[in-house]
Amino acid sequence: MTHCTTISDGLPCATSCRPGTSSLIQQGSPSAVVVRAHGSTIMPTCTKCKEFKPEGDFYAVARHLGRLRTSCKTCMSAANAKNRLSKLSHYRVKSREWARANPDKRRSRARVWRANHHEEELLRRREDRLLGKHAARLKAQAAVKNGLLIKGPCQVCGTFENVHAHHEDYGKPLDVLWLCASHHMMFHAGTLEIEHAQ
Repeated sequence: MTHCTTISDGLPCATSCRPGTSSLIQQGSPSAVVVRAHGSTIMPTCTKCKEFKPEGDFYAVARHLGRLRTSCKTCMSAANAKNRLSKLSHYRVKSREWARANPDKRRSRARVWRANHHEEELLRRREDRLLGKHAARLKAQAAVKNGLLIKGPCQVCGTFENVHAHHEDYGKPLDVLWLCASHHMMFHAGTLEIEHAQ
């Protein structure tokens, strides 16, 4: 166990609590126990980034009331994304199997997503039209259909499944970079760098 990091005037407490009477953070695997004493607020430390963070930045352990994961949400998300990327083909197969086995749930989730992002989707489509994105995509699709543009494998993982034509310049609709759906999404989210796209 370690001494508490009670917030005092906005700063972690380093001296105000004495052993045996202080609030404690019990470090352990796979979670950290947060124990409150004399009304103090404790800021657990993430074992990955080593930063003090509020309890809300940590996931709770479902089977243990009051226990928190030792890694913060940001670090866990980054680790999950890295794991998914390293086993992309495995997760794609699992996702397709789940979608085929649960068509009603898949449609329901899609409806909920569209309902929650309706305004965003309308704005995105309007922006696409203004920037010429839609026209560039249609020209690329027509070129593939007519044999003027050959669809290649994803430049990251080499798969031919669900490959997208990524445009660096929408004014050049046939100058594309082939990326699978997952890597295309990661590229636009800023979590993937591609040398050719620099």
